[in-house]
Amino acid sequence: MKNILVLMLTVVIMMAAFCGCQKSPTASGTENVTSSFSDNELVSMVESMTQQTKEKPDLMLSSNAHDYINAHKKTFDLLVSSKQCAVDCFTKILRNSKTFGLDKYIMAAVCCEITGVGKDGGWSSADEWIRLYGDA
Repeated sequence: MKNILVLMLTVVIMMAAFCGCQKSPTASGTENVTSSFSDNELVSMVESMTQQTKEKPDLMLSSNAHDYINAHKKTFDLLVSSKQCAVDCFTKILRNSKTFGLDKYIMAAVCCEITGVGKDGGWSSADEWIRLYGDA
């Protein structure tokens, strides 16, 4: 039953993600596809990445956040494609957070990928990344 609920949540999130894509003109007049999601949709996508997958049932045994990111690469890339929208949402959450777990690490990893801050290292947890971002 739990697997069915996780699957349904994933389908709903992916449908919202594809519906949230919109075309916007670039400076050259060509169209560029960008992703526009609400804060709740962005957070739900991160939460879905912390779930076990059918293809990788042992994922929940891993303590490495990159295992979760790699197992949900399409969702991670979708979050990265939302660019400043994700950075604004996730940095607000990270700045106000008192606890930092897997979900917060994924948020920091998305922001790192978008902004380039900390891409050369210098952080190993979400609270370290948000401090590094604040100093940039």
